Amino acid sequence: MKIKNFFLATVLILFLFHPGYAQKGYLKGYVISNDGDTLRGTIKDRKLSPIPRLYAKVKFKNRKGKKRTLGPDDIAAYKRGESMFQSVPFGEVEKFIGTTRVNYGKKHFLRVRVKGYLTLYEHEFIDQECGPNFDSNFYLKRTNETQFTRIPMIGFRKRMKLYFSDSYTIIKKIERKGYRYRNINELVRDYNLWSEGKEL
Repeated sequence: MKIKNFFLATVLILFLFHPGYAQKGYLKGYVISNDGDTLRGTIKDRKLSPIPRLYAKVKFKNRKGKKRTLGPDDIAAYKRGESMFQSVPFGEVEKFIGTTRVNYGKKHFLRVRVKGYLTLYEHEFIDQECGPNFDSNFYLKRTNETQFTRIPMIGFRKRMKLYFSDSYTIIKKIERKGYRYRNINELVRDYNLWSEGKEL
């Protein structure tokens, strides 16, 4: 019995101190400072927390093993694995119908789904009314726009036809249901190609 217990304890210790376990949650990546410098290392993404200010921060470990906790005011962007995030002013303005997100105010980390003249962002947030629970919304913003346009699931075609009214090619495909809510990445990429004068 003693031998068995010793064996189990040894396995547990080896498991806990295994490099893979010690690095749990950390992936290779980098942060971009507000001065434009790229600092490489590993990053642990934000954790679901009932306190929004804690959820807004990531943990960065440089190549020397030094750890830092960074929020959207501290850095311009970060990449963790294959996911890219930008620190973006993302304020709220109450209008007659709903809330509009504008490109000023408090900064948030937004996941960059597609980058270009038109960028597709995902805003991940804690839904305080339900839990807390994790949720996300998708937004569009051209480089010359001062506000973000939310992509709705209900009324998707109507809203998107209005937003992409400058492109007859895109509108026709929306009408034919060639683009749906689940195809938003493809829609944004195609629009960027169209804006560059390339054939779809």
